[in-house]
Amino acid sequence: KLIKQGDAYVDSLDEEEIREYRGTVEEPGTPSPYRDRSVEENLELFRKMKEGAFEDGEHVLRAKIDMSSPHMIMRDPLLFRIKHAHHYRQGDDWCIYPMYDYAHPLEDAIEDITHSLCTLEFDNNRRVYDWVTEHCLDEEEIPFRPRQYEFNRLNLGYTVMSKTKLGHLIEEGLVGGWDDPRLPTLAGLRRRGVPPSAIRSFCREVGVTRSQSRVQIDHFEHALRDDLNPKAPRVMAVLDPLKVIITNWDEGEVDWINANHWPRDIDKDETRPVPFTRELYIERDDFREDPPDDFIRLAPGREVRLRHAYFFTCEEVIRDEDGTVTELRGTVDPETRGATAPDGRSPEGTLHWVSATHGVPFEARLYDRLFEVPAPDAREEHFTGFINPDSLNVQRGVLEPAVRDLAADQRVQFERQGYFWPDPDDSTPDALVYNQIVPLRDTWGDEDRLTQAELEQRRREKEERKERQRERSLKGKTDPVKNLDDAQQNRFERYHEALGLSRNDAATIAGNELLGALKDRTVADLPFGPEVFASLVRLVDTDVISTRGADEVFTELVENGGSPEAIVDERDLRQVDDTEALRPTVRAVLDDHPDEVARYRDGKKSLVGFFMGQVMDATNGAANPELARELLQDELDA
Repeated sequence: KLIKQGDAYVDSLDEEEIREYRGTVEEPGTPSPYRDRSVEENLELFRKMKEGAFEDGEHVLRAKIDMSSPHMIMRDPLLFRIKHAHHYRQGDDWCIYPMYDYAHPLEDAIEDITHSLCTLEFDNNRRVYDWVTEHCLDEEEIPFRPRQYEFNRLNLGYTVMSKTKLGHLIEEGLVGGWDDPRLPTLAGLRRRGVPPSAIRSFCREVGVTRSQSRVQIDHFEHALRDDLNPKAPRVMAVLDPLKVIITNWDEGEVDWINANHWPRDIDKDETRPVPFTRELYIERDDFREDPPDDFIRLAPGREVRLRHAYFFTCEEVIRDEDGTVTELRGTVDPETRGATAPDGRSPEGTLHWVSATHGVPFEARLYDRLFEVPAPDAREEHFTGFINPDSLNVQRGVLEPAVRDLAADQRVQFERQGYFWPDPDDSTPDALVYNQIVPLRDTWGDEDRLTQAELEQRRREKEERKERQRERSLKGKTDPVKNLDDAQQNRFERYHEALGLSRNDAATIAGNELLGALKDRTVADLPFGPEVFASLVRLVDTDVISTRGADEVFTELVENGGSPEAIVDERDLRQVDDTEALRPTVRAVLDDHPDEVARYRDGKKSLVGFFMGQVMDATNGAANPELARELLQDELDA
């Protein structure tokens, strides 16, 4: 139809010539010498294109719009190109395929889409979208044609949303894979235990806007708590156990207390039996031998309420030879069963607890913000330099036995701790592993009001409560093309076969965030051809440069063109893969962070990710990640 209307023509310029004829932002384009072909000639050539009479790139079908348009996208954009490739659905029936900007509006029209929603980078494409619908649809369909609307992509604080940046974190071993619960990926959120309903509620609250903004992460956490509050039964869990001996309780005696699963403001009446025994565990942080004035929990000689059970008074503190408190001894008031006193007295402090003899041991994975700053990718320094070394803490705790009666995938609230659920991959009936979905309250807002000395004290106390950390390994490799969308699949085919790139190389290009800004129009919009990009990817594939260095090269190529090899040499981006050349940098990083080194050697093994980020920053991303990690571990474990 477009050809018959005189609105499209078959162009025989090659890709390089098309780019030259298009002009620049400051200069108008030059019409192709084939632009004025007759309708009959264009129809015949297009028929032959469809029949497979021409090789890839020999001809393209272009819209005839305006080569002097101030909007370069409107300078006769490509509509169809020749691609001799086996289609995974159509086989070999077709050898011409539409470009994204042509197919998108027509697919919307065919499928009766009324509002086509895109992120802001598609704003410029709307001109082509509207042109295609206006010139391709029948006159009676024009009033009902689809419209494209753009909105700002979701940006969350204290994390990054870019697939490329998330890939960097995975590649450098800073997180455990695409389903790492610290990541904002759907796989990560799913594994962490975030319900889909909470995500939908959060998105409704945030709404749709065209303004560039970053949503505070506490809004997301608030949506999580609101969603989980009426769904998660309450149980007690002690994450950092300190043993308590009830001296006026008989050995072997068990008092089964009927405790509510739900608070009074939730209209549910399920209960569970909780065993109260002579030996209990409480949180180590709930006891202070020399408490400050505002401390209302347990201290020598002080009475507190044990949740659901009795009033308890601490009468003796037991220490080991190093002076560490290992056990508390005291008595309960038998008249206070149910945590109420006949005389009406009411202790200020209420502690959760678990029976030491009936409790179930488990592993708790506590997740914090992935980065230490709200906008890690909006600073001059590389974003990996702001990784929070405390984003994952693994502790060995004790759960009340009622958890064994819950469904295997039941989300629960550990009283006074937060919302948790069993890790779907690692938790087993004999070795429970619980992921923290969200804590009960946000402590980061409090930290914003603390002095530096108070912050350091809080961090030291936090470190003392941690028993160990576990470093997660990367997931196994999967098909690199599996998760590409349709537009990226088209790019994958172009680079995979036409340029002879390997499957992984081609997928790297097809999924690249920056190249994705082309929306599959053509690489002619860039100041370099696909061969140049292919050579860049080969530099990464052959370990000449890292993917972090490739980002810098690509940015330079987009702005000024040139040769990837020359840019690598000019900026000294070649990957450092010589042990003796890299070892001094590794040692310098460790010398600059003695406190972190001490914490690592005390058992905080996850700090290796922090050191990796420092080494990569020190080498401008040129260090070979595998070698850097090996040298770090050699030096740290020496």
